[in-house]
Amino acid sequence: MRRAMLLLLALTGLCSACAKPAPVVVVEPVVECPAPQRPALPGIDPALPLDHPGNIEAIMLRDDVMRGYIGGLESCVECYRRQIR
Repeated sequence: MRRAMLLLLALTGLCSACAKPAPVVVVEPVVECPAPQRPALPGIDPALPLDHPGNIEAIMLRDDVMRGYIGGLESCVECYRRQIR
């Protein structure tokens, strides 16, 4: 038992001598990037056929609104990406 304790102490001492200090990590504050508000999409009239001119107009307007929203989300993501470079 005594030999085991001496061996354990010797190994602990050897391993401690080889250890390197932990690197210092500097955390920079993150600036909050502006995110777009979720848009309200125009509704489609369920009483009309999907290819009715009124529904087609609503679908086209929804497409424009969603493209704008997606562009805003991509800008927000790019803002955060610039902070980590």
